[in-house]
Amino acid sequence: MNFERLTGQRWFRFSFQPISNGLGSSSGLYGSVEDITHTKHLAQELSRKSTALNQVLNTLTDGTLELDEALQVEAMDAKARPLILGKETFIHQAAIADVLPGLDLLEFRKRQSELRRQGTTGDFEFFNTRTNRWLRLKFLPREDGLTILLRDITQRKAMYRDLFMVGSAIEQINEVIMVTNDLGSNATSFQCIYLNSAFENVTGQAVAKWLGRNPYPLIADRLPLRDFRKLLVSLLKREKLTIKTRYETDNGAHVPCEILVSPFVDKETGTPWSLIVFRPSST
Repeated sequence: MNFERLTGQRWFRFSFQPISNGLGSSSGLYGSVEDITHTKHLAQELSRKSTALNQVLNTLTDGTLELDEALQVEAMDAKARPLILGKETFIHQAAIADVLPGLDLLEFRKRQSELRRQGTTGDFEFFNTRTNRWLRLKFLPREDGLTILLRDITQRKAMYRDLFMVGSAIEQINEVIMVTNDLGSNATSFQCIYLNSAFENVTGQAVAKWLGRNPYPLIADRLPLRDFRKLLVSLLKREKLTIKTRYETDNGAHVPCEILVSPFVDKETGTPWSLIVFRPSST
């Protein structure tokens, strides 16, 4: 075989078969060679991308479950086991109702049905009494069942519990009330952890869309640059602030408003939060 014209490192697949001498025995071998360099490189690239995607998945989730069509658990990764089972042993093909006691199966099957018809369905929140953890379940379809991505939202639920104790009073206020976590110590996970219903009336956007998300887009480019910098410094330094400014809405209108920022610490958990109030003004 002449490989003189080939350059660089190459991948080959060799195949051999015996040569029959017509008497029922072999008198040698003949073979073929195939240059699979391109195919091999594609496979290696796919493997690298798959590894990268798995790393992203591990970052975005706190565990993964695989269920068959009968809602029996086929697989559970190492991150999911302590959230679902605690210290108990995983039993293959166990019914999801046994794995998660107290699960609302009617609601769960509704999600499964929507997934079959539409290819997508809403998330599902569940309190696991076995591990005392709040879990958010995100459903993804697969050919012979469904995949569930888990998120441990226990900490967020604890925050909401305290906030909703005064929620009824806050909802009577026509000003936009926003509570965020501490930007100074959570620069990469700055989150909006509470919004009152006035937010929807003023912005026209759903509260559910922004809970748990970074509120930066709600502020950046919506305020004059000088006022935005003041607000950012206030959040970073955890200092009180009151400024009169104007806020740009989705339709391009500029609404005069007063913004108040007040840092505070939850007495029970010691968690630092920031209270931000948008108060529309006439001038």
